[in-house]
Amino acid sequence: MIGFFIKKSFFDGWDNLLTMIGVNLGAILILAAAYGAIALGLPDAVTMVLLLAVVFLYSIYATITARFAYSVSAYSKASVGEMFHAIREHFSHLFVFFLLNAFIFLACFFIMPFYFSMGNMVGLVLCVLIFWATVIAALAQVYYLPLAFYMDEDKALKTLKKCLLVVGDNLPFTLFLALYNLINLVISVLLAFLMPSYSGIMIGQMNATRLLLLKYDYIEAHPGVKKKDIIWEDLLYEEKERVGKRSLKGMIFPWKD
Repeated sequence: MIGFFIKKSFFDGWDNLLTMIGVNLGAILILAAAYGAIALGLPDAVTMVLLLAVVFLYSIYATITARFAYSVSAYSKASVGEMFHAIREHFSHLFVFFLLNAFIFLACFFIMPFYFSMGNMVGLVLCVLIFWATVIAALAQVYYLPLAFYMDEDKALKTLKKCLLVVGDNLPFTLFLALYNLINLVISVLLAFLMPSYSGIMIGQMNATRLLLLKYDYIEAHPGVKKKDIIWEDLLYEEKERVGKRSLKGMIFPWKD
């Protein structure tokens, strides 16, 4: 599964490279806004409010990007209008996504440092509890927008609950996905956030969710089957057929493939 996930995510990005770069310009603007909020040198409380506003802008951008990635993952194209329509169509999910990321931001830069600075056992215990809550929230938000689009009949809080269940049920793969995102982030820094950047990372998250949902559809259709008995080669047959037999050599020299 992991090998196919990497292959599909890579070629999905390659096939939509120009659009992906265009979408990534939004990520550069978000980073510039965050830098500007800090560089102004305003009082801490004002800076915090400005950064929370940036987190909200990021949540809007993430929803637009998720619509793009959803179409790419499903082997189709999304128009600019459809991408921006996602803001209104999924506003409740957008807002919960904002709250989730606002918690992560506040926990990392304000709450945990505050408790740690108390210098006593109570502060240390609270700091550890907030740390693990932040880790869980960070892992859950990876699946949040993908599930919002793949299971758009669900309410925002139900989607959040499903994210937590998916993380708990697929922890090794989720940790791999977090490492995959980190590697993509490092590459993005080297390429000035033009690619793969946030849209490339979102395509990966969307593909990961798509493949996991195939597993759950199979389990639902075959009650009593154990996860270890699932034959991924059979489960991914149609997906592999749609991606096709592609290689890096064929990507660079298509006439030799």
